[in-house]
Amino acid sequence: MNAPLPLFALWWTLAALAAQDARPELDAEALAWHTRPVGLGVTWRHAEPADLFGAPQSLSLLRIEPSRRGLPRLRVAAPAAWAREPTSAFGADAGALAAVNGGFFNMDTGAPLGLVRQDGTTRAENIAKMHAALGVDRRNRWSIERCGPGDVAFGEHTLAAWPLLIADGRILDGEPWAAQEERHPRTAAGIAQDGTLLLLTVDGRTPDAAGMTLLELAQLLHALGCVDALNLDGGGSTTMWIRTAGGIVNHPCDNKLFDHAGERPVANALLVFAVGLVVRDEDEATLAPAASWQRIEDARCHDGDAAVATADGASACFELAAVPAGGYVLEARWPAHRGAATELEFRVGETIFQADPRQRANRWTALGDLTSAGDAPLTVTIAATDGRPFAIDAIRLVEK
Repeated sequence: MNAPLPLFALWWTLAALAAQDARPELDAEALAWHTRPVGLGVTWRHAEPADLFGAPQSLSLLRIEPSRRGLPRLRVAAPAAWAREPTSAFGADAGALAAVNGGFFNMDTGAPLGLVRQDGTTRAENIAKMHAALGVDRRNRWSIERCGPGDVAFGEHTLAAWPLLIADGRILDGEPWAAQEERHPRTAAGIAQDGTLLLLTVDGRTPDAAGMTLLELAQLLHALGCVDALNLDGGGSTTMWIRTAGGIVNHPCDNKLFDHAGERPVANALLVFAVGLVVRDEDEATLAPAASWQRIEDARCHDGDAAVATADGASACFELAAVPAGGYVLEARWPAHRGAATELEFRVGETIFQADPRQRANRWTALGDLTSAGDAPLTVTIAATDGRPFAIDAIRLVEK
């Protein structure tokens, strides 16, 4: 039988629980996220709330589904002899879909300050302060675990950092770091209950983005559903790069400006590999004539709604900027629509693809192959071959 708690210990436990319960729960879904798939199994979300924790913020979030058939994959990138590189260069050189900056390092030498394992080889051993790590095993399963000085047998790819923010669903707000009041740009990794990996950047050090304390960062990650979370290197290192979203998507602050140009060379990075997607919803199309279109809500649609033409001669035009060079499969989806046209024409330059909208409603349908030179936007214009009204939900390019 367990011995009863001493009176003081019981009082302290109850007080701690009461304080945690009294903390207002953050509604992460109320932050007006702009959401876009950027790869199969990978979604990018961006929000710029004007008053989060009492200050303006700029957030970029990658949600990476647990691997299926080997993708998406997570890897650590670290150059030979600790030659520092921008996070974007790590990603582009490796052919990755996305990248964020990694663990802490010596600003003079570039040497890591914690455990780094790459393809099963320990590149740097851990030190006392880096007491947790993000690791990936041979089956591409990721986890966040505690690790101590000298620990090396953890994952094929491993990156140690500090502090551990959330463990087993609980914010570790009793740790000394929780009392720090300084706001800075932040990069963090978290894992949700269903195994989804979250990579988050928080911009800072500008009037447009205040940055966060470590406790605020932990609260945000907890509200996003993380049951384990680890703070990575931040400050001027904080960078998120996505190949199919045009490059750097956050606002690195090393140039002290709120733009995408202030990237700092870093010693290592986390890379995400997946089949790339360039997706455009009907909300982003130019619909003509504008007065002949109406929106319909449908939970089966890509973004919960679609556009339906109400008159003959309508068209929809999508402009896809910043499409990386390479080969793609053009896909489209449309809702079921009574009385719609019997054939749709998708024109990309001189190339024409055709589809029967009476088939495969509310599903992605492959139309054909095309190539992007990477130096100009691709324009996809849609119309019915018989001029009748039609409905459209979204289009996407899938890397071959």
